[in-house]
Amino acid sequence: MKKILLLLAGIFTFTATSMAANPKSDFTQENSSKGGSRLRTEWGLTGAAYYNTFKISKAPSGLHAKAQIGYGGGLHMALKIGRFFAVQPEINYQYTTFKVGFDSAKKSHKVKSHTVDIPVLLSLRFGNVFRVNAGPLFTLMNNCFYMDANNEKQMFGNTRPTFGYSAGVAVVLFRGLLIDARYTGYFKSSLNNFDGKEFNSNLNSISLKVGYLF
Repeated sequence: MKKILLLLAGIFTFTATSMAANPKSDFTQENSSKGGSRLRTEWGLTGAAYYNTFKISKAPSGLHAKAQIGYGGGLHMALKIGRFFAVQPEINYQYTTFKVGFDSAKKSHKVKSHTVDIPVLLSLRFGNVFRVNAGPLFTLMNNCFYMDANNEKQMFGNTRPTFGYSAGVAVVLFRGLLIDARYTGYFKSSLNNFDGKEFNSNLNSISLKVGYLF
């Protein structure tokens, strides 16, 4: 975790330094002027909706689980290198709920999940409009819990491993309106606990992000 934070701190410091060194005109969606700096920064705020798939395995008989639509917001950053390439770290928060229970029970329990992810994407850009993004994703926080039959808080376990990947496409319209479609997955399964029963789970998500770039 410390190595991840140090890496991100280095990226943000380098981004801020280049922002101070370059003229203001370099931070627009327009091409750099001839002879100008080829390092530019990009900042933005985003909101997102998430469609999550949640599959369980090695579960006790009769246990079912289903993820609901999630939503969240994020901070978008990018260090643009030349006209066609950028390194794009982000900080994204997501709130999601899951319905979990046994077939024999009258109702399911609601598991609430609060997640903070940091994807570090490599972004290939065409004409300042179309983008292809892909890279690793680090989950810094994944707090999942539910209230049991006695209205006591119980921990469900993480639904997202620490390390994953993310890839997708995006367009920028009117020089500032960002529309981003993305798939996020994980290489490992998670260990969860419900009503004293342990099982494994795998989560993947498709997100649609809309934001404004400065």
